[in-house]
Order: sequence, then structure tokens, then C-alpha cells
Amino acid sequence: MLWFIAKPGEQDAWQLPKMVVRRGESSVRGTLRMAEELAGLRGAVLEEVGRVSNTTTHKGMPLVRRIIYYLMQQKGKSAAPSYAKTQWAEFATARSRLATASEKKVLSQARTLLTTWQKQLTNLPH
Repeated sequence: MLWFIAKPGEQDAWQLPKMVVRRGESSVRGTLRMAEELAGLRGAVLEEVGRVSNTTTHKGMPLVRRIIYYLMQQKGKSAAPSYAKTQWAEFATARSRLATASEKKVLSQARTLLTTWQKQLTNLPH
């Protein structure tokens, strides 16, 4: 199983891809748009994995950011990624490259979710 990580700019840290949802756009639709526009991937959203809130400043004013992470399955490629760098990595490599504890936690939650699904599928009657 490989995990997709990205560097938005050359000087930025590795991170899980994220974007801003447009007015009137659902978070799922925004995620699919981001995957295609920024990562060059077509995919399907499988499940919400986690949410993180943090505060930053914009033009000197505090701004609360709410980030929703989704587990996605790649369905194909579209255009070249607009990120400075992207990588499909094994779990341990992806986790070690992520800069924040919250993203490492989300990646671990996604792996746990997939492991649970795999166990449930193998236990289905044939």
C-alpha cells in the first residue's frame, strides 16, 4: 500500500495534500477537484479519516482553519501535478516525512481504517 504526499513549494515540508473549498462547494467535491488540479490524479473519496482545526493569521487577523482529511482511491491520472514535488511512499516513509504530528496521526488513522476494511472483507462468507 502506497500513500501520496506532496510538497507545495520547494522550501515547504512534505504534507498530506490539502486545499481550500470554494463557496458553495462540498468538501468531497473540493477534494476531488484538488486531487485533479494539484496532484494530477483522478480518484474516488472512500471515507473521512479525520479533522484538524488550527489558527493562523491572514492580513494580521486570526483565521481558524478547519481541515478535513479523506481516504481516497486513485482511479487514474489527469494532468501533471502542480505541486513542487509529489511521492507515493510506503507508510513508514510517508509518516516519517510528514512535518506535523496531526498529519502523522491522520495517516495512521487512514491505515487503521484500511486494515479494518481488509479484515472485514476477508471474513465475508463466500
